[in-house]
Order: sequence, then C-alpha cells, then structure tokens
Amino acid sequence: MKHDCPYCGAALGWRLVTSKPLPGERKILPQRAVPVCPACKGALATNIHWSEGVLGCAAALLAFLVQQLLSRAVQPGAGFFALTGAVVTTMVALMVFFHFHYWRHWQRYKPYVSP
Repeated sequence: MKHDCPYCGAALGWRLVTSKPLPGERKILPQRAVPVCPACKGALATNIHWSEGVLGCAAALLAFLVQQLLSRAVQPGAGFFALTGAVVTTMVALMVFFHFHYWRHWQRYKPYVSP
C-alpha cells in the first residue's frame, strides 16, 4: 500500500500519525478525533479496501479453528486438519493475489470529509 499524505505527499509508512479533536470536542481524551499528517497537519481518513475485510473474516475462521483445537473441544481428525489446511492455503493465496492485484497501488489515506 502507498502510505502517502494526500495533501503534501509526505511518506507516512513508518511515521506516527497523530490525531486532533474534532470541533466542539475536548482536547484531552476527546470522544471523536481525526488523524492528521505530522508534516502538514492535514486531516486524514483511512481508506480501507474491501478485501481487507474478506481476509479478516478468513483470519477469524482460522483463529476459531485453532482455538477449537487447543481447547480440545473437538477430536482432531483428518477432516479437521484438511479444513484448517484449506483455510491457511486459501488465505495465503488470497493475500498474494490481493497484494499484486489491489493493495500494491492502493492509497491508504484519503482526505477527511466532515459529516
């Protein structure tokens, strides 16, 4: 993903993106705040791709299967391990596909538009 500021073009990949409270909110521990660019102080919004949600669901399924295995709630048989292996293989294939097809050129931040 490209972690550039949409306003000034500063690279935000490994930089701490701070936040400021929205108008009308208190300065310390506000209820709602907006991330800002550390270089130009422009308001940012996170631009999440739909495929991140798909892989999040697959990761949740994998975590559930591992939790079932570790809690000994199921007797692991060949079908359980085949299902877990299929989920892991699918996740890796989807991550490689999504990276080269979508995420490599996807802009992580977009300008913030107040509601």
